[in-house]
Amino acid sequence: MLPCKTFVTIVFCCSVLVATAQYKPGFVDSILANKILRIPTYKQPATGNESMFLPMDFGKSEILDTMGFYELRHAEILSVDLLFTDYPANQDLKPLNRRRFQHLCKLIPYALSNPNTRWQVIRQMDGYDKLSASFMMHGFVINYRKPVTSELTKKEISLIQSVTPEKKEPPEPKNDKLRKWDAIPLTGGRPADRGMYMKRGIKDISRHKEKQIKKMQVGDTLVAITARKAVQEEIISERDKMILRDQDSLYLILAPPIEKQKLAIDASPPKPRAIIPDSTVIQVFKRNRFKDMLLVADVTASMSPYTAQIIQWLADESSEHNLRYLVCFNDGDAMPDQEKKTGKVGGVYGDYFKDVYQISELIQATMLKGSGGDLQENNCEALLYAVNHCSQYGDLVLVADSWAPVRDLELLPKLKQPVKVIVCGSELGPHPDYITIAVQTGGSLHYMQEDIGDLSKLRKGEKQTIKGRTYQMVNGRAVLVLR
Repeated sequence: MLPCKTFVTIVFCCSVLVATAQYKPGFVDSILANKILRIPTYKQPATGNESMFLPMDFGKSEILDTMGFYELRHAEILSVDLLFTDYPANQDLKPLNRRRFQHLCKLIPYALSNPNTRWQVIRQMDGYDKLSASFMMHGFVINYRKPVTSELTKKEISLIQSVTPEKKEPPEPKNDKLRKWDAIPLTGGRPADRGMYMKRGIKDISRHKEKQIKKMQVGDTLVAITARKAVQEEIISERDKMILRDQDSLYLILAPPIEKQKLAIDASPPKPRAIIPDSTVIQVFKRNRFKDMLLVADVTASMSPYTAQIIQWLADESSEHNLRYLVCFNDGDAMPDQEKKTGKVGGVYGDYFKDVYQISELIQATMLKGSGGDLQENNCEALLYAVNHCSQYGDLVLVADSWAPVRDLELLPKLKQPVKVIVCGSELGPHPDYITIAVQTGGSLHYMQEDIGDLSKLRKGEKQTIKGRTYQMVNGRAVLVLR
């Protein structure tokens, strides 16, 4: 058996981390001995991170397809999910699952070296007989993040840009009084804003009718007036008055009425929107209608599908979004991990809401400054920055990456406001650190299809199950409950 080096601590009941310096049979047994997460059927995450499936046949332990597993060598392994079915229900499946873990360890021993990797054993309960069980997923699903590169950052910025609506120029203000035309002489002429005539913009003026006809576009109108009339209406410049005073006719190209121009703009096809399969942020906003939001958003790597939804919400719900102030954080502006000090990591930027374009620019600028580095993030530093820079607000809302632990929970006692945590990236139970934030501040947890506001059991020191996982507060922090 190939040795499997690790230096981590295994926590399980949906999350187990390794605690041995070298592979031993006790490592796998410690995982299988913990309470197994039981769900109807497993679905791979739709967005946020890369996800690789290493399949196995029903009742077998050999991995059938390892194509692409080399990508894991330099990736950050977020979680390893062992999937099997509850069939046959009366049979001890631990020996089979033990062999499955052993095969995985031989294939990718380096996957066990990250202390933040979460290990999960998932028993799918919808396998009622051998036939139905054989069609379900068996094997390992590995959720991971590729190293942050300039190309990856460009891709994420492109997603933000794709959901930002095109900025329209404000319509020209109505002005019944004709403006003076102080442009170059008519002998040169130019297609430009010549002023107004008959409440329509003058696109061009010339004494040559044929030339004007060739310049006209759809919706334009050609009008002939005398030079004397042009002088009276203050259409031509002082410079041309004497030259053209007795000219028989001048030909004006008039633009379409402003109303028709607006209709033409509105009728133009909208910029195509990116398709985002996980609409957690938008669904939570629609369901809760937070007021005067002080919004804190994680914009580190892989969070672009969720920050993009903030922009979509602002663009589509302009009268109902209720955003007052936005704070973005990237965990240190690419600061080396060894230099990060609690409360002084940085990479936190905020501004009052003006319009969707300003918010999109703030998000993009923060993303371009860096993307964290290690998996831990400075959520509490960002929350404290928010309340210190925006004194008047209603709801304090955090858009959080459920895969990432919080590096600065020791700052949490300084935060006195309830935090409403939008959990992104995993439909299974949240990372314990976000439960800690919600419980300690009197806040709540929010998923795409569910809001969890009652955390009273945890506050009393009792066990509480959230999205299939059981938690308990120990010394002020939420932990997964082991068997």
